[in-house]
Amino acid sequence: MEKTAGYLADLEHMLEWVHGLSRLEYDRSTPLQSGHHHVCVFPDQELSITLDQVLQEQNEFVVVNRLQPPALLRELLIVIKAERLNDHTKVSETWAYTRIPLVGWLYDLLMAKKVRGLVRQSLLNLKVILERP
Repeated sequence: MEKTAGYLADLEHMLEWVHGLSRLEYDRSTPLQSGHHHVCVFPDQELSITLDQVLQEQNEFVVVNRLQPPALLRELLIVIKAERLNDHTKVSETWAYTRIPLVGWLYDLLMAKKVRGLVRQSLLNLKVILERP
Protein backbone atom coordinates (compact mmCIF):
# COMPACT_ATOMS: atom_id res chain seq x y z
CA MET A 1 0.00 0.00 0.00
CA GLU A 2 2.79 2.43 0.90
CA LYS A 3 4.58 1.83 -2.41
CA THR A 4 1.33 2.32 -4.34
CA ALA A 5 0.53 5.57 -2.52
CA GLY A 6 4.08 6.75 -3.17
CA TYR A 7 3.68 6.24 -6.91
CA LEU A 8 0.28 7.93 -6.97
CA ALA A 9 1.44 10.93 -4.94
CA ASP A 10 4.78 11.60 -6.67
CA LEU A 11 4.44 13.49 -9.94
CA GLU A 12 7.87 12.39 -11.18
CA HIS A 13 6.77 8.74 -10.96
CA MET A 14 3.96 9.54 -13.41
CA LEU A 15 6.54 9.54 -16.21
CA GLU A 16 7.10 5.84 -15.51
CA TRP A 17 3.49 4.67 -15.63
CA VAL A 18 1.17 7.15 -17.37
CA HIS A 19 0.70 5.83 -20.90
CA GLY A 20 2.13 8.17 -23.55
CA LEU A 21 3.24 10.90 -21.12
CA SER A 22 6.24 12.77 -22.56
CA ARG A 23 6.95 15.23 -19.77
CA LEU A 24 5.49 17.13 -16.84
CA GLU A 25 5.49 20.87 -16.31
CA TYR A 26 5.04 22.21 -12.77
CA ASP A 27 6.66 24.31 -10.09
CA ARG A 28 8.89 21.86 -8.24
CA SER A 29 9.33 24.29 -5.35
CA THR A 30 5.67 24.11 -4.27
CA PRO A 31 4.41 21.21 -2.14
CA LEU A 32 2.01 18.67 -3.59
CA GLN A 33 -1.24 19.63 -1.88
CA SER A 34 -4.76 20.71 -2.80
CA GLY A 35 -4.62 23.40 -5.45
CA HIS A 36 -1.30 22.23 -6.91
CA HIS A 37 -1.28 22.65 -10.69
CA HIS A 38 0.65 20.67 -13.28
CA VAL A 39 0.54 20.05 -17.01
CA CYS A 40 0.87 16.58 -18.52
CA VAL A 41 2.42 16.82 -21.98
CA PHE A 42 1.55 14.07 -24.46
CA PRO A 43 2.69 13.91 -28.11
CA ASP A 44 -0.70 15.16 -29.35
CA GLN A 45 -2.00 17.28 -26.45
CA GLU A 46 -1.38 18.95 -23.12
CA LEU A 47 -3.63 18.33 -20.10
CA SER A 48 -3.87 20.98 -17.42
CA ILE A 49 -4.53 19.30 -14.05
CA THR A 50 -5.21 20.68 -10.58
CA LEU A 51 -4.96 18.47 -7.53
CA ASP A 52 -8.30 18.75 -5.71
CA GLN A 53 -7.76 16.39 -2.80
CA VAL A 54 -5.44 13.79 -1.34
CA LEU A 55 -7.03 11.60 1.29
CA GLN A 56 -4.99 9.09 3.26
CA GLU A 57 -6.28 6.65 5.81
CA GLN A 58 -4.83 3.43 7.14
CA ASN A 59 -6.26 1.22 4.39
CA GLU A 60 -7.07 3.75 1.69
CA PHE A 61 -5.33 6.41 -0.39
CA VAL A 62 -7.34 8.65 -2.74
CA VAL A 63 -6.21 11.29 -5.23
CA VAL A 64 -8.80 13.58 -6.84
CA ASN A 65 -7.65 15.54 -9.88
CA ARG A 66 -9.59 18.23 -11.75
CA LEU A 67 -8.68 18.22 -15.44
CA GLN A 68 -9.15 21.13 -17.79
CA PRO A 69 -12.32 19.97 -19.50
CA PRO A 70 -12.46 19.47 -23.25
CA ALA A 71 -14.79 21.67 -25.28
CA LEU A 72 -17.87 19.51 -24.71
CA LEU A 73 -17.64 19.45 -20.91
CA ARG A 74 -17.96 21.97 -18.11
CA GLU A 75 -16.09 19.93 -15.53
CA LEU A 76 -13.97 16.76 -15.52
CA LEU A 77 -12.67 14.95 -12.42
CA ILE A 78 -10.73 11.72 -12.08
CA VAL A 79 -10.52 9.90 -8.77
CA ILE A 80 -7.79 7.28 -8.31
CA LYS A 81 -8.24 5.13 -5.25
CA ALA A 82 -5.89 2.58 -3.71
CA GLU A 83 -7.38 0.19 -1.14
CA ARG A 84 -5.55 -2.33 1.02
CA LEU A 85 -7.37 -5.66 0.73
CA ASN A 86 -5.77 -8.32 2.95
CA ASP A 87 -2.58 -9.30 1.10
CA HIS A 88 -2.80 -6.93 -1.88
CA THR A 89 -3.72 -3.41 -2.94
CA LYS A 90 -6.52 -2.65 -5.39
CA VAL A 91 -6.25 0.49 -7.53
CA SER A 92 -9.33 1.83 -9.30
CA GLU A 93 -10.37 4.93 -11.20
CA THR A 94 -13.65 6.79 -11.32
CA TRP A 95 -14.68 9.62 -13.64
CA ALA A 96 -17.12 12.43 -13.00
CA TYR A 97 -18.02 15.07 -15.52
CA THR A 98 -20.64 17.66 -16.31
CA ARG A 99 -21.63 18.03 -19.95
CA ILE A 100 -22.41 21.26 -21.74
CA PRO A 101 -26.17 21.29 -22.47
CA LEU A 102 -27.36 20.01 -25.84
CA VAL A 103 -23.98 19.02 -27.35
CA GLY A 104 -22.17 17.51 -24.35
CA TRP A 105 -23.38 13.99 -25.16
CA LEU A 106 -20.88 14.06 -28.05
CA TYR A 107 -18.11 13.65 -25.46
CA ASP A 108 -19.46 10.19 -24.61
CA LEU A 109 -19.62 9.31 -28.28
CA LEU A 110 -16.29 10.74 -29.47
CA MET A 111 -13.81 10.98 -26.59
CA ALA A 112 -14.76 9.14 -23.41
CA LYS A 113 -13.63 5.71 -24.61
CA LYS A 114 -10.20 7.01 -25.67
CA VAL A 115 -9.59 8.85 -22.39
CA ARG A 116 -10.72 5.91 -20.25
CA GLY A 117 -8.55 3.56 -22.32
CA LEU A 118 -5.52 5.76 -21.68
CA VAL A 119 -6.18 5.72 -17.93
CA ARG A 120 -6.77 1.97 -17.83
CA GLN A 121 -3.53 1.32 -19.74
CA SER A 122 -1.74 3.62 -17.32
CA LEU A 123 -3.09 1.67 -14.34
CA LEU A 124 -1.95 -1.58 -15.96
CA ASN A 125 1.52 -0.03 -16.38
CA LEU A 126 1.46 0.94 -12.70
CA LYS A 127 0.48 -2.61 -11.73
CA VAL A 128 3.46 -4.04 -13.62
CA ILE A 129 5.83 -1.60 -11.90
CA LEU A 130 4.43 -2.27 -8.44
CA GLU A 131 4.60 -6.04 -8.86
CA ARG A 132 8.32 -6.00 -9.63
CA PRO A 133 10.38 -7.52 -6.84
